Amino acid sequence: MIAERRGSDEEDNGSASPPRRVTIKGADVTGVEMRLISLSSISGRLVLAEGTPHCQSQYRKQLSYISPIAHREGATKPAEVQGRPNEQGEFTLRKLEAGSYRLEARLYNEWYLLAITQPGPAPANRPVDVSRRGFTLRPGERKTGLIMTVAEGAALLVGRVIPAEGARLPTRLSVHLVPAEPASADDALRYAETAVRSDGSFGVSHVAPGRYWLLARPAPDAESTEAQPRPAAWSAESRAKLWREAGAAKVEIELQACQRVTDYVLRYEPR
Repeated sequence: MIAERRGSDEEDNGSASPPRRVTIKGADVTGVEMRLISLSSISGRLVLAEGTPHCQSQYRKQLSYISPIAHREGATKPAEVQGRPNEQGEFTLRKLEAGSYRLEARLYNEWYLLAITQPGPAPANRPVDVSRRGFTLRPGERKTGLIMTVAEGAALLVGRVIPAEGARLPTRLSVHLVPAEPASADDALRYAETAVRSDGSFGVSHVAPGRYWLLARPAPDAESTEAQPRPAAWSAESRAKLWREAGAAKVEIELQACQRVTDYVLRYEPR
């Protein structure tokens, strides 16, 4: 049971109550109180990094085609909110509940997400990286000034996982791309993961050029109540563990700008 007040205009995000369970047993239920909490918003701008390679593409390169996405962590119901920027790349994501958030972007073409920053504390206001830990929204907060930097030159990796001799593929398996350069070990945006399909195939797009380790490992059981599984790279502890495991496996690939690898074979070695 949820109560909601819709905003009266674009500047008003409205308010909503936390979900409340009500049990009805053959009689009216009265006296239920629903406390409304102001909803929040995130606004910022998409910018295209200069000096990145230009890939040959039939698509028009336009920032307004990108969809910024806000994910609320730990949500027990669908918590993905997305929007479209204007021609200048400006965007606002409205009607967000208070909580911890991560920003992503639904990209197209050969673009990848390079950085996510917000203004730092005054007076310097130096940009602060929020891709590693995300950020928190208070009730009714209007967070502004976020910058999502995208770059051209993304690579594509498509392939299949095969079991090592004497092994079998787990029912649930994930492929992880882990940056091989030590300087990028804690860069959450350089990590990528994807579920392996039942036939062993997988695909990862919008990958930043660079050196990577590939790691296939069993995916955790779907025990979480979250609407979408939390990517492993969102946690600093999980990033460090992935980096150690992938470095020990030493399955390396170097992806060039705009490269399309479509026949990669990754051998799964149980650990």
